[in-house]
Amino acid sequence: MRFMLGKEVSGETAVSNCFMIFVLGAIASIIFIPIYFLVFKSWENLGLFYAFLVVSSFTQIFSQYLRSSGNLVSFTINGILVTGTTLASNMLFLLVIKIGLKGYLVSLLLAQIVSAVYIVNKGKIMQQIRLRYFDKSIFREMLKYSLPLIPNSLMWWTMAGGDKYIIHYFLGDSANG
Repeated sequence: MRFMLGKEVSGETAVSNCFMIFVLGAIASIIFIPIYFLVFKSWENLGLFYAFLVVSSFTQIFSQYLRSSGNLVSFTINGILVTGTTLASNMLFLLVIKIGLKGYLVSLLLAQIVSAVYIVNKGKIMQQIRLRYFDKSIFREMLKYSLPLIPNSLMWWTMAGGDKYIIHYFLGDSANG
């Protein structure tokens, strides 16, 4: 978003370089799979969790492209689609079908897939990704700018999710729900 708003790069260059960052990030995240096991003590939902991680990374990156390219209506509609899909699928998988954590993960994944399809269509993402627009210097600049934001994002995620574990520890599952 910063590179697009500053008019430092064209839309095609931004999308192509961001797509390379996304692909490398998806591959690099495989390294962290053992951490999943340490946290959840199970490999049961690993595929769903990894798919959610990859698809949500895609939607995070390219929804910002919608926003920075001035397509604010599509950006807003995407947010509404994600919220509506998450709400409806959570009700279906948790209240009607009652499949617990797996249903929750499927719900989140489904919302992100709907978002990704919408973003790809509205932002014409696939039409803009071209190897000729890949620029190593822009790529390095984007990485240099964004790498310090990773610990920041992890800390926000920890702070937002940490309260659930504290409530669970002191008050139990029912209070947490």
